[in-house]
Amino acid sequence: MTGILQDVRYGLRQLCRAPGFAVITVLTLALGIGATTAMFSLVDGALFRSLPYPHAEELVSVGVMAPIIDGEFLFAGAYFGWRRQQTSFSGFTSSTGVNDCDLTDDRPARVTCAAVESTFLPTFGVQPVLGRNFTAEEDRPDAPKVVLLSYGLWQSRFGGDPRIVGATIPLDGRAARIVGVLPRDFEFPTLAHVGLVVPQALDESLEQRHEMGPVVRVYGRMKPGLRIEAVTAQLQPLFQGFVESAPPPFRKVLRLQVHSIRDLQVHDSRVSAWLLLFSALAVLLIACANVANLVFAHSTGRRHELAVRSALGAGRARLFRQRLTESILLGLLGGLAGCGLAYAIVRGLIALAPLGIPRLLDASVNGRALLVGVAFSIGAALAVGTLPALEKPAMESLAATTATGVRRARLRQVLIAGQVWMTVILLAGALLFLRSLRNLQTQPLGMNTQNVVTAELTLGQQKYPQAAQRLAFFDELEGRLKQLPGMASVALSDSLPPNEPARTMPFVAIVAEGRPPLTPEQGIGGVVGWRAVTPDYFSTLGISLLRGRPFAEGDRRSGSNAIILNQALAQKLFPGEESLRKSVRFHLDETALTPPYTVIGVTGNTQNQGLGGSAGPEYYMVRRHGTDDVIFRYPNSQHVSIVARSAMDPQTVGNELREAVAGIDSTLPVESTTLGQTVYRLAARPRFSASLLTLFAGLGLLLAAAGIYGLVSLLVSQRVPEIAIRVALGATPGSVVRMMVLQVSVWIALGASAGILFSLSAARWVRALLFGVKPNDPLTIAAAAFALLAVSLVAAYVPARRAAKVDPMVALHYE
Repeated sequence: MTGILQDVRYGLRQLCRAPGFAVITVLTLALGIGATTAMFSLVDGALFRSLPYPHAEELVSVGVMAPIIDGEFLFAGAYFGWRRQQTSFSGFTSSTGVNDCDLTDDRPARVTCAAVESTFLPTFGVQPVLGRNFTAEEDRPDAPKVVLLSYGLWQSRFGGDPRIVGATIPLDGRAARIVGVLPRDFEFPTLAHVGLVVPQALDESLEQRHEMGPVVRVYGRMKPGLRIEAVTAQLQPLFQGFVESAPPPFRKVLRLQVHSIRDLQVHDSRVSAWLLLFSALAVLLIACANVANLVFAHSTGRRHELAVRSALGAGRARLFRQRLTESILLGLLGGLAGCGLAYAIVRGLIALAPLGIPRLLDASVNGRALLVGVAFSIGAALAVGTLPALEKPAMESLAATTATGVRRARLRQVLIAGQVWMTVILLAGALLFLRSLRNLQTQPLGMNTQNVVTAELTLGQQKYPQAAQRLAFFDELEGRLKQLPGMASVALSDSLPPNEPARTMPFVAIVAEGRPPLTPEQGIGGVVGWRAVTPDYFSTLGISLLRGRPFAEGDRRSGSNAIILNQALAQKLFPGEESLRKSVRFHLDETALTPPYTVIGVTGNTQNQGLGGSAGPEYYMVRRHGTDDVIFRYPNSQHVSIVARSAMDPQTVGNELREAVAGIDSTLPVESTTLGQTVYRLAARPRFSASLLTLFAGLGLLLAAAGIYGLVSLLVSQRVPEIAIRVALGATPGSVVRMMVLQVSVWIALGASAGILFSLSAARWVRALLFGVKPNDPLTIAAAAFALLAVSLVAAYVPARRAAKVDPMVALHYE
């Protein structure tokens, strides 16, 4: 222990004697360690942190995938059958989802309610911190209503009162008894925010008599020792039964899916999370290579000292331990500074981060992250200090030597090639993501987003349970909106582009005049979206009408069946034909059809699949002034989107829209924004990833340039006599510069070539994250390599140019 303390004290004195070297080394390590620790903190929750359930690795999401429903699902009747027959799970449960609900006491508020089966909490191993779970008897349609409070709602609305269990609250106009409080770390498997948990109250005997029924999400706890592959195989007979009960056109598109809860939560964020973490690690490796070159340069100046210590009897192990101790001190100092930098980076990134990245808002530089930072610090110290420490100076170092310098120069050049290699990869990735982001943001939307303000609201179930009540509200709202001053046009819809339509149907359910229906062998033909809109919808959004006319007030009366198609659907239904005045009908079931709808217009395609998707087929129906309106057949008919075009300030327009709603019902919350902001937010996640990759690529480029500059400066200092002699014998400054630059250009070119090859081979892993650009795009990768080469050559040229100006007499006299 005494020897170690001596090494530490001696190492600190050595660092104090070379403050410039110590500061640059610590700052370089701090950049790499800080960036990597920060990225680990951001992705820890999504990739590594244990889920808040006992034996979480046993939990899976189970269901059938079909194009008409997002995510895996089962119909309630099929679920009850699977629950009885399955043998792979110790727990098997379901949920009908998370929806808005209203607390209707003297402080009305809209919250979210997760409707789950009574076996849901036991399956996930969740125990209420107060009270109990609801029972199977309470999970029935005719049972008195009970609820469990989330921990956050218990604290914020009820002040954490432990006597809350047994109290009654009004929920959606009905009395509900509180039976328990969920733990602080309760997490719904889809990561949806949950304020209350309520029984889903399905009638098993009733649902089993229906072929379809409500859609449920199914979760299971696998029996110990089983793997997902084995469970999937064991569920195949049940899945085949589901397929055989489905309508023939759907059988080709159904597939069974069983995946872990972590996969359910992370889904498309996994690749981008790993990409960002690997990018940060690349910055750390570039920093380590830079520091290794600094350590080699510093140890070159200490060869005489080390040779003296060796001559006085210091063994190789003793010298190794001393020099490794100095490197570890540098690593720990860099790690300490890096963890502080990581804290600032994480706070800044959370403030700028978009929604939708799993657990990102909960990220922090916690104990796990600090341990990772320490591990990175020690790893970096070992990486940059081991090779210099292994070298034992020969006695000849007391005079002069060149062999060691040549070996060190070769190693430093290899390190530079490694830096260039990783920097090219980072630059190529950043340029690919920046090009993808530009393509995403300049994608034609098929509408005019300028001066358009939107608002969203949802009517409460307790106040507006009937279609007539909702219709009266919407009609009065539309009348008030049209009377607002300064509005060029206003319209209502159930959803707005570029988001996906609120409702879809399979193409096979549409019967077009004069066209044969799809056969079962042709499948469902894809999915068609549709929106219910008021007549001014197209003019308000600036959607072009290619043929025909828009909706008119006369189309809103009962019995008037007008429909408008977008160009994609018109071409699909009536290829090579004029679609105007043709009729389409819709399947209500396998045999029954709706009355015919007449096509009165064809619009241009609008982006209706989110940014990055292709415009899909879509049709529009007009919102009628009657309860026979098609929207009232759907459970989400209480939701409405308002869209207004005005030259006034968007905030003023938003306030007027809210006041119009408040004039009818002051308790309804209204969310207002501009359509431009909505489009901007849709690109938030790719923008966040592109920004981080650009930051890492910039850091890598800066560190690589600094490393090349330092290497050439060192080569210049070692070859001053040679350069002086060359100049004295008539060498021109240009030839000296070429000689010095060419000495490192070979290694820069080797590193760049390796980076190009690696980028081309690894590009397929990011294909799903890009839009409008190929992952192995040669122009982008060539641009990355050219940028790196240009910066590298400039970094090499500056010290080489300085060497060419050396005065031969001064240099030789000094030697």
